[in-house]
Parts: sequence; structure tokens; C-alpha cells
Amino acid sequence: MLVHGLMWLAVGVCVALGNFLKPSRGMQIVGGMALSCALVLEIWSLLLAIRALWARERKIWPLGVLAVGLIEITIISALLLFGAYNYYADWRSHYGIVVIAPVVAIASIISIPLAMWRARRAESRSADVWTKTRRWKRGAVWFVLLMLPLLSIALPVPLFIHALRLQSHDGRLLEGSLPRFALEHTPIFVGDAVAEHYSTATAWSDMAVYCVALDSGRVSHERLLNEIHNTKFNNASAALSGLQKRYSVEALELAEKIGIQSKTLGAGGSLEMTAGILIAQFGSAEQVRRMLATGPAASAPTASMCAMTQAMAWVKRPEFCLN
Repeated sequence: MLVHGLMWLAVGVCVALGNFLKPSRGMQIVGGMALSCALVLEIWSLLLAIRALWARERKIWPLGVLAVGLIEITIISALLLFGAYNYYADWRSHYGIVVIAPVVAIASIISIPLAMWRARRAESRSADVWTKTRRWKRGAVWFVLLMLPLLSIALPVPLFIHALRLQSHDGRLLEGSLPRFALEHTPIFVGDAVAEHYSTATAWSDMAVYCVALDSGRVSHERLLNEIHNTKFNNASAALSGLQKRYSVEALELAEKIGIQSKTLGAGGSLEMTAGILIAQFGSAEQVRRMLATGPAASAPTASMCAMTQAMAWVKRPEFCLN
């Protein structure tokens, strides 16, 4: 508890520096040192609590410190997510730490007492005398068995939403980061549930998130086909791009149809441009040639699409470009 109190003292120094002193280079250095001390003291207090549990000291204080520490992690992560700071520029956002930390902390608050209870129960029913190592091994096994389902249930939805928000703002996610993995591998039923929530949004930022959900392809096949005929925002273009990620052959056939019969769809130039880009990047040689051949007699949006198709064919697939 003393170490934990010192951690709060370091946090208080940071708050005082931010509220009562003018910003300066020296203040930033001192504030960074105070934050580093707070982090070290937080980790130290948690390790001391675990050590006390290992030594079978009174459990109420170590468990209290663990619970308070995990709750603090949750609160700090929530402040980072929703507080007044540059959410999209922060490295903790781009690596998903602000989402993972509170979910893991809450799951740990639930799992640790249950794992300890199961270990004590198994020890009381055993005729043998348990060593500390055996007791902790049993507790660790139960902790893992409890954490895995809790994280599997609680983590996918907030992590996918977090990835959508970052992608809709920056247009890119860091290679190898957890948000990027979530955007590419979230289960379809999870992605479709999130997309359903954002499908009726009216705010621009939420509509952009919905477009990114469609573009990721991690939604149902029916939703993608329905949205391709939607004239709202850029839903149709995003849905066609998402369809290509999961059903490439069907998406390319539909993209060619959109290019040739664009006037009957009424989806605007954005969808046609997307169709042209997809054909140029992923279509067969015949599809590319047919799309380019529609250019001279096409309407203005379709002509734009064909010009884009030719440009993409030149950059990505020069063997299909017509001189």
C-alpha cells in the first residue's frame, strides 16, 4: 500500500504540473519523469501484492492492491479513449493498448478470485500436503481457463470498433498491430453486429466508420450486396471493395456489370470508379479490355471510371494497358 501511495503521489505531481505551471520544455521533462515513476511504482506494487499472495500472507491487502491497480488501469485507459487528447496520434491507440488493457484488467478482476477459490478448494479436498508451487500451478491453470473465454467474449467487439475508428480517420493501420489484425480477421458475426449498430448513424464520423466496416469485408454477404445499391454516403463503393476481399470472382463480375450498365444502377460516379479500380487490379485480361472498350460511348462518370481503369492498369498491370 505504501508503494501504491507513492504512485499516486507521482500522479499528483503530474496533475499539478499540468494545471498550475506554464508549459515549457523543463516541465515536460519533469512530467515525463513523474509519469515514468508512477508506472514503475504501479508495476512494483502489483508485483509486491503477488509476492504477498505467494508467501500466503493475509490476502485482503494484496487482493485489494491488485483490484485497485487493475481498476486504475481500466480508468486510465478509458480516459485515454474518451479524454481530451489526440486519440488518433497516440501510439497506445495504434497498437490497441487502450482497448486491450481495460478488457484484460476487468477479466483479471473476475478471474483471479475465482482461480484462487478453485485452487483452495482442490487443496482442501486433497489428502496430500500441497507445496506453494503446486498451489500456484493449479491457480494459474484455472486463471488461464477463465481468462481465455472471458477475453474471447469481451475483446472482439471493442477491438473491431477501435480498428474501424482508426482506419476511418487515418486511412491506414500499422503493419503487425492488433487493430490491423482485428480489421482483417474479426469473425463475420461480430463485424456484422457492429455494422448493424452503425448502419443507421447520421453523424459523419459514424457513417465513415460504417463504410470502413463494409470495406473490410467482415460483414455478411447479404449486407454487402444490399449496400452496393445504396446511394447514401460512399456505402456502395465500400461494399463493392469489401465484397472483393471475400468473394473476388463475384465482385469482379459485378464490377464489370456496373461499368457496362452504369446508367441503370444510379449509384453515381464513386461506385463506377471503384469498379474500374478493382477490375484493373484484380480482373482478367478480357475484363480489363472490355471495360476500357466501353469508354468512348459511356456517360461522364463511366468515362472517368475507364480513365481510372487505364491508369491503374498502367501502374499495376502494364501488360493490360492499351497504348
